Amino acid sequence: MEYVISAIIAHVAVPGFFVVSSMLLYKKNFKWKENTLKKVRTLLVPYFIVITFWIVLYAVMQAIPFAQPFFSNNTKLISEWGIFQYLDAYLGLTQSPLVYPLWFAQNLFFLNLIAVLLKSIIDKIPLMAFIVLWILLLSGVESPIFCLEINALVYFCMGYYFVKYDVHFEKLSAFKALPVFALYIVSCLISYGFRDTVVYIIADNANICIGFVACIIFVSKCNSNAVIDCLAKYSFNIFIMHEMFLRIALKATAKFLGTSVLIQLVQYFMIPCVIIGFCVIVSIFMEKKLPRFYKIFTGLRG
Repeated sequence: MEYVISAIIAHVAVPGFFVVSSMLLYKKNFKWKENTLKKVRTLLVPYFIVITFWIVLYAVMQAIPFAQPFFSNNTKLISEWGIFQYLDAYLGLTQSPLVYPLWFAQNLFFLNLIAVLLKSIIDKIPLMAFIVLWILLLSGVESPIFCLEINALVYFCMGYYFVKYDVHFEKLSAFKALPVFALYIVSCLISYGFRDTVVYIIADNANICIGFVACIIFVSKCNSNAVIDCLAKYSFNIFIMHEMFLRIALKATAKFLGTSVLIQLVQYFMIPCVIIGFCVIVSIFMEKKLPRFYKIFTGLRG
């Protein structure tokens, strides 16, 4: 169940974010310099604030014997880091940045830097570019650029194709829900069935595309309410804050409550909800008590 939810159903989220981010960029006339400065404020500043906060907190907590197990990842302690470890934590030279979800912000910033170039290439050779992009993705080749994942590049470019050929969400949401949801369930089952085979990457990306349309239809059917509005308002904060708090909470529950099946179910289903609520509370507190910092922290989203 965990694999189906986390690795298959939820796998549509990040590619979908790249598509939506790309569409929001390309649907307007933008200048490279102005857009880059905006992305520095909205992506890079929060990126470095969050990573710096966790480096400092981890360094402090690792100095306390009781707390150290909850603030370490079986690697060198921060007090033992050299220059390369700091660069790796911020830039993700050998792996993802210290705060794992921020690889999305890192990739998105780089894609915005080359957005004009990507648009120019697609405009000149749209079909060839489309074929090459999907060959790169489905071949499983890795990007030689540390701050650019192939799947990020492909789905960001798909966002521009949507804009270029006037494919709006309204058109996608016009599909009948039942057949699309049924197809998505079948697609999820196929992806699960091929999870350990060489064709998984094809099944997975087909599932992502179908799931993206299913999500658009689902959202179009949802009525706005206080909970959804609240989560939407603080979605960026939840995104950049939840991962590290979740790691600590999982280690703490395993330490003090054990690792029985029941505890694992609680960890998987309940703790994320608690962490999301905690992130919202922290966001509201900062918004009310530290408004200037909050605006900087959220990239002027407040």
